[in-house]
Amino acid sequence: MSAVKDINMSKTALVTGSSRGIGREIALTLAKDGYSVVVNYVSSEEAANKVVEEIKSIGAEAIAVKANVSNKDDLQKLIDETQKAFSSIDIVVNNAGITRDNLMIRMSEAEWTEVLNTNFVSIVNFTEMLIPIMKEQGKGKIINLTSTVGVHGNAGQANYAAAKSALISFTKIKARELMPFIQVNAIAPGLVKTDMTARFDLEKLSQTKLGRAANPSDIAQCVLWLANPSGDYVTGQTIEIDGGLFLWSDVEALAN
Repeated sequence: MSAVKDINMSKTALVTGSSRGIGREIALTLAKDGYSVVVNYVSSEEAANKVVEEIKSIGAEAIAVKANVSNKDDLQKLIDETQKAFSSIDIVVNNAGITRDNLMIRMSEAEWTEVLNTNFVSIVNFTEMLIPIMKEQGKGKIINLTSTVGVHGNAGQANYAAAKSALISFTKIKARELMPFIQVNAIAPGLVKTDMTARFDLEKLSQTKLGRAANPSDIAQCVLWLANPSGDYVTGQTIEIDGGLFLWSDVEALAN
């Protein structure tokens, strides 16, 4: 007997950068709720195929598509392969992103350009390509993964913070422009336990009110809520998932 719910079997979710980490968890979470899922990757075909196999093992449909989101031709390929395999593109989760951290005084032009192109410009391009499809369908949801760094800033991440901050503004603008049929929202995670952050002591760094760093499932469950009918009345929002990291008041700061 399948563990997948039947309610969303006709819906398709496309998740960029979903062969590992947060993207992988989002893909699996949506699949368990009945979505057909497009697993996007840029380097590890083996990892992407493993996610596809996991999804199929629970009774949902999935395909893996190699595409570099910073390349417009690859984005078109991603759309074409999705439409070829499935009847619609209902949910798009823009999760793919990179970091090239450095102090601003030492940050190269290449470090700026690569991060801005991958983390922001690619999403602008992809959104514009998706709009005609979703308008023709009469519905659609776009969920952008930004970061608390885009809200609060962080030393050594000027390029990343700028890209994620721009994405927050873009989310609000597109939500206004695409109402009422297409909802656009953003999720801003804080520190999340993934293979990319394994070298850090996240529990020490996070200093959250909830006493731990986030798990990928914390982010995926918020994506699921926005993707499902439960999130139909939400648009133009940025939801911070940081365990209360930035809730310190001036009084608390002085006291500590």
